[in-house]
Amino acid sequence: MQRNMRRLVMSSAMISDAKGALSVTVPALRERAVFVIALPGGVAAVAQTDVPDLASYRRVALQWAHQTGFELHAHEFGANYGAAGHVWNGSPVGAGMGTLIQLGQKGSPKPRFSEVYTISSTAAHTVGLVSLGIETAVSPETCGRDIEVQVLTLTKEADLAARDIVLSMPGCKAVGDFLVLNNLVDVLKIAAR
Repeated sequence: MQRNMRRLVMSSAMISDAKGALSVTVPALRERAVFVIALPGGVAAVAQTDVPDLASYRRVALQWAHQTGFELHAHEFGANYGAAGHVWNGSPVGAGMGTLIQLGQKGSPKPRFSEVYTISSTAAHTVGLVSLGIETAVSPETCGRDIEVQVLTLTKEADLAARDIVLSMPGCKAVGDFLVLNNLVDVLKIAAR
């Protein structure tokens, strides 16, 4: 992964099917969202769209490179693990008021992954906080290494803020353990209208 991750773009690597087709839902992070599809050999396509209601949502994206497996966990309004309001890549659809989308595919030549959590800024007129945490397993590929991740946060003003994080993973004796990293991602404040 590049040492300087300070860029306000989300990047994920995907593989098309045998016919060259790929269908993916990508959450916008800007009111004027630009999407670039880069293919091997330097071929690229660009599309853009306007998202005028983007300020109506709170959105957090976690992105990383390589095959390391990170998870973004949202705990809506005080929800505990496994309870209604705990939204992550293993929760059932409708587990909370927000949604989480995973982007990226294992096995791609230059793997890049993202997880994006989205909730309405009014969340069905509920007032409260959504706390977010990052989790990852210590694996033979990650133990004893520094791993870089980036968190992109869409603020209530529809501005985008980035935070680069370098995680010093435990040594290889900790393989199989999980790191639970709370307070690395800003708490989202939801206010009723």
